[in-house]
Amino acid sequence: MTGIIMLGVTTSGKSTIGKYLANELGLRYISSGDIARQMHVDELLNKGELAPEDEMRKRILEAINDTQVSYVLDGCPRFYEQYAWLKGSIDHRLVFMDIYILHHVLHLQDLLNVCVTMINSHLYRRK
Repeated sequence: MTGIIMLGVTTSGKSTIGKYLANELGLRYISSGDIARQMHVDELLNKGELAPEDEMRKRILEAINDTQVSYVLDGCPRFYEQYAWLKGSIDHRLVFMDIYILHHVLHLQDLLNVCVTMINSHLYRRK
């Protein structure tokens, strides 16, 4: 199993590209924003606060470990502690994609093609 981790600033296109990759490659799409909304923390989010970190981590791991199908994870990690937690909690290959850098170098269709090629090379490479 491989986890594709989307990195980038707000509005860089992480969700757009992540959903495209998941659809194009037959991967699961896991959104930490969707998980937070399922936790009914709208009041916190509307105030600019974050969902409870421990609960978010628990639910993200549940979503990742739900099946053995490779996935795209959008919205996590947001900061170094989440990165360290994610790396320490996952025993399969993780591929980190910095969309911000790619987005500013390529047009959208070229970016999507590059992402699909990169991900395919990781999905089918043996550990």
